[in-house]
Amino acid sequence: MEQQSGHNSARKETPASSSLIDSGIEDCDLRIEVFSICEAAVDQNGRLSVLGAFENLNVANFPCVLPQSTVAIRLRFWPAEIQQHSVKLVITNPDGRPITQILEAQGINPAASRERSQACNIILQLQNLPIHEAGEYSVDFYLNGQLEGRLPFCVFCDLH
Repeated sequence: MEQQSGHNSARKETPASSSLIDSGIEDCDLRIEVFSICEAAVDQNGRLSVLGAFENLNVANFPCVLPQSTVAIRLRFWPAEIQQHSVKLVITNPDGRPITQILEAQGINPAASRERSQACNIILQLQNLPIHEAGEYSVDFYLNGQLEGRLPFCVFCDLH
C-alpha cells in the first residue's frame, strides 16, 4: 500500500466544523480504493475481503460461459457526498458492445459523517457471463451516471 507523506496535518477551521483535517484533498473527490474482478468477495462489517482477483482468463474454447465471477468495489466518499448514489456496471466485449444486461443499483448510501470520509463496499456477483471470443473485455463503472472507472480483463484460449 502506498503511503502519502508531506500532507499538512494541522486542523482546518471552517464555519461548518472545526474538526476537519487538512489533507490536501478536496472534499467531493471520489476515491476508488478497490476495483477488481475476482472469484469471490465478502463484506464483513465494512471490511472487504477479495478472493482470486484476476486480469487474465484462460478458457478451453469459444464460445463459453463464465459460470460465476464477482466485481468488488470499495469507494471512499467525502463528507459533502453523504447522500444516495446510483451505481451502474456495463461489461463489454472486445468490440465495446455490452455482453450482459446492464447492472444497476439505486440508493447506495455511505454512513453519514460530517467530520471524515467514509468507505462503502459494493459487491456484484455475475452469473453465466457469455464469452464469445478472445480479447480484452472491460467492466465499466458508473456513479450517478458518470463513468468513474474502466477495468480491463483479457480472455485467451488455452490450447494446452
